[in-house]
Amino acid sequence: VYVIGKNFFGRDSLARASAFAYAFIANLGSLDYYRWGGLPNETAMTLLLTAFALVWCAHGRASGIFAAITFASIYFVHHHSMLVVFLLAASIISALWFTAQRADARRFAAIFALSLGIASFWLVPYALRIGKLSETLVTGFWIFFVRPWEIPTELGVVFTLLIIPGLIALARDWSRWRATRVLIWEVWTGVLLAAFFFLEYVYRALTKLLTGNAVARRR
Repeated sequence: VYVIGKNFFGRDSLARASAFAYAFIANLGSLDYYRWGGLPNETAMTLLLTAFALVWCAHGRASGIFAAITFASIYFVHHHSMLVVFLLAASIISALWFTAQRADARRFAAIFALSLGIASFWLVPYALRIGKLSETLVTGFWIFFVRPWEIPTELGVVFTLLIIPGLIALARDWSRWRATRVLIWEVWTGVLLAAFFFLEYVYRALTKLLTGNAVARRR
């Protein structure tokens, strides 16, 4: 988080503040994974942040290869995180391509393709079993249901309130940052929010409708 923040903001103080907020203020994330048992998710998110740091904060063939290896590692750690990586990669590549940032789009596409190649020995057999999903627990929900008005408290009230001055600071200094950086983190934020909304509400509703198997256990 610090490395990405330093690259995005260009200021050490803001990068340190971002890392501190993620580590100690955000509920359900960072160090708080240990409390609720989301360690595979934590590992995948750490790898995801590392991979993006390698992609956008470093240059050269070596950093691209290491980024591909890091992306590939996520596929073995957590299946939901793997799907999020696919969505992020497709969205970012498309956004870069259609905003005429073709060189960045090609570099990211090459890194992502290499990650798929590295993990192909596992991904291909996994994809071939897609027809057997109904025999697994993927069609049922065994996680807590979060109502929309509970999201601020789930994230943490302090963390939620910090988002507001963060957005204000972003708007005030918008012209200072390269368009590529702003675009990437706009897409990143949008895809993660969309993935949360789909998995938490749309997919759960469809599962309940089609199978009657949508468990929503409360704490």
